[in-house]
Amino acid sequence: MEIHGPCSATLGNDPQKITGAKRKTIRFLSYDPGDYVPLFNGDWKINDHELRGIVYHKSKEGKQPLVVLMHGFSGVGGAANAYNDITKRLTKGGASVLIIKYRLSVDVPGRVVGTFEGIKEAVKLPWIDPEKIYMIGLSTGGMQAIHSIVKSIHNKLNDGSFTLAGVMGIYPSCRVKFEDSETIDTKVVLMTGAQDNQTSPQQCDEFIKEVGLKNVTRIHLEDVGHSWLFRKKEHVEPTELGWLRSARCNT
Repeated sequence: MEIHGPCSATLGNDPQKITGAKRKTIRFLSYDPGDYVPLFNGDWKINDHELRGIVYHKSKEGKQPLVVLMHGFSGVGGAANAYNDITKRLTKGGASVLIIKYRLSVDVPGRVVGTFEGIKEAVKLPWIDPEKIYMIGLSTGGMQAIHSIVKSIHNKLNDGSFTLAGVMGIYPSCRVKFEDSETIDTKVVLMTGAQDNQTSPQQCDEFIKEVGLKNVTRIHLEDVGHSWLFRKKEHVEPTELGWLRSARCNT
């Protein structure tokens, strides 16, 4: 994947105020392992690396799904309008949305740890349904989402306080190579563009075949390349978020 910008790139700005949505800030401690070896060896622990997340929600009534939006390498950046659009649609439909301010965008293992820790904190909110946790990741965030369904990683980081019900990678990097690439049984959506010269769509097809994914939907757009969400007026169409029907309808 071609990377632009400093290696210390972070989420420089949160999405703008979402019409009709309230904000709840959560803070939690995480760990930057640098690579996955410490996780697999078990010689890691949460330290004083603090992260901040914002949970957007319309109400605090009942139990609602939580969708985690994970930005790409350079942060929200030019996709801010898309984040606003997706967040507005999901909160209007009855879901909550979590966006985390990661420290190092390039550090995917650290981001995966931070995401799981953030979800553990978010499910403490009384209106979040821990059985309906979803992830949507752009680019590096998409890679992060895919890593989260690898069973050896998921089972190490998920303490059983929530269920990862589905993940969606939008122009993700599908370079997922582990000795044990068995995945958890969850819904997976991968959205790629034929003109993408940064994250290869073919790698996503290879990943699906390699790990034997069965519960997967491939959305391949012929006329777009990488970061197309930055430019599309309508961004993600409602039909393309249809896999989140259970989240929106709370069924």
